Amino acid sequence: MTGLFSVLGSAETDFTLFFRNLAKVESPSDIEVLRPAFYAEPDAATVSSWLALYLARAKPGRAERMNAVNPKYIFRNYLAVQAIEALEKGDASVLERLMRVLGATVRRATAGRGPCGAAARVGARSRRMFRA
Repeated sequence: MTGLFSVLGSAETDFTLFFRNLAKVESPSDIEVLRPAFYAEPDAATVSSWLALYLARAKPGRAERMNAVNPKYIFRNYLAVQAIEALEKGDASVLERLMRVLGATVRRATAGRGPCGAAARVGARSRRMFRA
């Protein structure tokens, strides 16, 4: 993993997108699947080498397990700013949409498909925070 994190750091990577998209990778040449996560061009040879090692160790059902713990949507600061600015103009639709998406993410994560009960307990607390 150390080599991977060096590459991810040098390529200015969105880790959330990277690990979510890593679940879709099926061969070492699938770098295009990961490309949306990179803000700068990664060293393709190093990424392919790491993918080959990773896929050789990966177990069946990997994508499902990864998607259960790697969020599809995360709360980003710019989303909060957009919601606040819209609210200042009297438009609550941006905040409502944001809460709907984030609430759905929490509900999916706590639907019993997660890897452990602790995650479900944390998710239940988070769900209460989104209720009005």
